Amino acid sequence: MFAGKRAHLDWRSLAIVVAAATVPYLNALGAGFAFDDGLVIRQNPIITGAFDLGGILGPPHYPVDLYRPLTVLTYALNEQVAPGYAPLFHAVNLALHVGVTLLVFQLGLQLCRAR
Repeated sequence: MFAGKRAHLDWRSLAIVVAAATVPYLNALGAGFAFDDGLVIRQNPIITGAFDLGGILGPPHYPVDLYRPLTVLTYALNEQVAPGYAPLFHAVNLALHVGVTLLVFQLGLQLCRAR
């Protein structure tokens, strides 16, 4: 994993991290909307209405008083591409999860190298 003093991801490490981040959530790809998705996504006019970046980045409002602009932005973009199509929502969220997991893994490598 380490080449000299520089930390890097070799293909095996990359495959293990991607598999660990992906496999537990693969069952979500075939699932529909569940639990609070109706309120958070399907009944939220900021997501289901016309794309409004100001509304997405602005203060939270009914029906969900949570300020999560990046999350709402991904939901709104998903809705613009494929309205109401749950597998796309799940696939995008899984891809974002894998990306963040890889970034955290790389950060861990950098921190370990610094020690």
